Amino acid sequence: MKLRVKISVFSLILIVVVIVALGVSLYFAEKQLIIKEMNDKEKTQSKGLAEVCRQAIITQDDLLIVNYMSKIKEAEGVVYAMYVSSLNNIVTHTDNSFIGQEYKETKDSSVRNVRSPVLQGGNAHLGFSMKYRDEKIGETLNKTRNLILSVAGVSVGIGVIGSFLLALTMTGPIKKLVKGAGLIGEGKLDTVIDVKSKDEIGNLAQEFNRMAQRLKEIEKMKEDFMSSVTHELRSPMTAVKGYVNLILDGKAGPMSEKQREYLTIVRNNTARLGRFINDILDLAKIEAGMMEIKPEPMSVREVANEILTLLKAISDQKNIKLIVDVPESIPQIMADRDRIGQIITNLVGNSLKFTPDGGSVTVKGVEEGEFLKMAIIDTGIGIPKEYIGKIFNKFEQVSEHKQKVKTAKGTGLGLAIARGLIIGHGGKIWIESEVDKGTTFFFTLNKKGGGKDGVRI
Repeated sequence: MKLRVKISVFSLILIVVVIVALGVSLYFAEKQLIIKEMNDKEKTQSKGLAEVCRQAIITQDDLLIVNYMSKIKEAEGVVYAMYVSSLNNIVTHTDNSFIGQEYKETKDSSVRNVRSPVLQGGNAHLGFSMKYRDEKIGETLNKTRNLILSVAGVSVGIGVIGSFLLALTMTGPIKKLVKGAGLIGEGKLDTVIDVKSKDEIGNLAQEFNRMAQRLKEIEKMKEDFMSSVTHELRSPMTAVKGYVNLILDGKAGPMSEKQREYLTIVRNNTARLGRFINDILDLAKIEAGMMEIKPEPMSVREVANEILTLLKAISDQKNIKLIVDVPESIPQIMADRDRIGQIITNLVGNSLKFTPDGGSVTVKGVEEGEFLKMAIIDTGIGIPKEYIGKIFNKFEQVSEHKQKVKTAKGTGLGLAIARGLIIGHGGKIWIESEVDKGTTFFFTLNKKGGGKDGVRI
């Protein structure tokens, strides 16, 4: 579940709980208030009856009580009204059949009897219908409940919108941070995260930007150092290679077989180190935007055949079949011949490293509109999904899969260089792979030329 959804759901649950708690509290508080108001009203009516009885006794005006009894009987909810003397006899009653009888307490739950003292121990009694009382309380509570539900519905609606906006406010900057972290992870150290909030997330974004700036400075220092070191190594390595070749050619006198064997090892390792230095220099040029692309009419089929011929010695050692499947009908394209050869060399060389003995590597080409689509297809060990997005990073290698193939050695720069050169030609590169079933490197080249003489990537 996404953080935005979690925050929204949590906020909404909290709002609902608070609204329900307040609604229930208000409902029962309203119920108690209604009951109290009705009790007070009934008590006031009972006192009014007592006062009339008192006045009638003092003035000896029986008609006053009779008239009042007639009026009060018509009042809503009143079941009966009576005056009981100090001798416990019913003096007056709304029902004449009870007059003169002895008053007896009844336990009728359907009527609430409210009494008020009159004179000389007498009491005025008013009986109120519990059914009417409950109906009135129910009607009032229904109105209250409907009002609470309406307010709760509006509050929940506002709460939903508010919780969503709150979640959006919180997750928006976080998404920017995540996106920025991903871009920096891809090597785009110029990324700046634009979060203007003054809270903790804003502070985190500022620290993140400072970190990215520092990483950029460190990366620049590393690139300058690597460029300087490789330039300094190139001249002495060229000299070493030249003198070793002179000695092996016998220009320095005769040698024993053991000496020749050792010098051959030195020459091979010197050549390997020279290729590594050249790769670092090429990558440094690509990253600095100084790699030159010199387009000219060329045949990709011819270049592919030349490269596979050069790599045939390596493929024969592992009994790997090299295949060129580029139709002769594909016309020449505008591209840098040397750089296209370097791309194919790097990609085919990578496939040879990770293809077990007895496999195959195929260079295939097809026309797709204004582009030439190339594919390097191998039957190798494949690339796990979690590495596919990282495989073009410099020095990136799948170590646990390298161990499956003993000859899988390299600098980890070939694919990064190939990617930079393809982009320089106005194309793109991608991978499709399945572990233990093989890998296909796809790349496109603009047939009309994606780069110009001296272009910088």
